[in-house]
Amino acid sequence: MPPPAAVLPPSVRAFAPAPGTIEILTLPVGPGIRVDSGVEAGSEVTPMYDPMVAKLIVWDVDRESATRRMARALDEFEVEELQESFTFLRRTPPPVPPRSGKGEVDVDLE
Repeated sequence: MPPPAAVLPPSVRAFAPAPGTIEILTLPVGPGIRVDSGVEAGSEVTPMYDPMVAKLIVWDVDRESATRRMARALDEFEVEELQESFTFLRRTPPPVPPRSGKGEVDVDLE
């Protein structure tokens, strides 16, 4: 069993499992948006659950457009009566892609 949230440092406490019942759940929808989740409104989240109760996947024609779509999708998520990390995710800048010495994105995976 994980330690009680009270004994965790604040930086970790924000992501500690938060059991409870999901009273309201609204998921983002639309082109280029996919949400993988096994919960719905009324689902009970136990202390032993995987802290990721939903995964948001977005796609668009380029990184900038996909980042805007991700921000909009995060704003559309609504989860009530359960601690979530959307506030943190909304404030986190998107990662900078790795670049080669030529100023191009390196996609060579071999």
